[in-house]
Amino acid sequence: KSKDAADKWLGQMLQGHGGFLAKQGILAAMPKEIKIPEIFKELQVGRTYLLKEEKPVQAYKKLKEALNYGFVSLCISKLHPQKVRERYDVGRASIFWLTFEKADRTINPKDSAKLNRTVSEFVGRPGGSIVLIDCFDQIKFANGFQKSLTMLKGFRDLCKEHNSIILISINPEMFEKQELAAIEKELEEEKIK
Repeated sequence: KSKDAADKWLGQMLQGHGGFLAKQGILAAMPKEIKIPEIFKELQVGRTYLLKEEKPVQAYKKLKEALNYGFVSLCISKLHPQKVRERYDVGRASIFWLTFEKADRTINPKDSAKLNRTVSEFVGRPGGSIVLIDCFDQIKFANGFQKSLTMLKGFRDLCKEHNSIILISINPEMFEKQELAAIEKELEEEKIK
């Protein structure tokens, strides 16, 4: 009936189904004059983003914003899930704790098969999905850099295959210069504002 009514309708659709619309390529195909929230421009499906930060604050901020637009998320964290929820307010996120402890929703850092399976099963689900990994340094310490880099390449390929988004938050202080260069090269260091 009017531009305002159309904008309101689009806003409601994005709130409930933005992740699905992004995954299906519908948002990317929209005409340029249609304004969509900035998060859909910053985080594009099929891409893996590297965030270099001492603590994963920016990564969780982007994740939380995407959750507001119908995305579903998986977090693999070095923190206990309750701490992640309290600290970063990502209530609906599915959270796995990377730890040597045995409990529900945990992944042993050395269990690369379970780590890969968890990510693969999650990104294979319908709807828009975002995976956030804030514990790549622990994966590296448990498995060595080369094996960890191979896992990272696998995550990147899964992301492309399933039109998902993966956020990798790393503290650059935990990596040697040549390791950081190899990670950046592998991920083409996608930038987030």
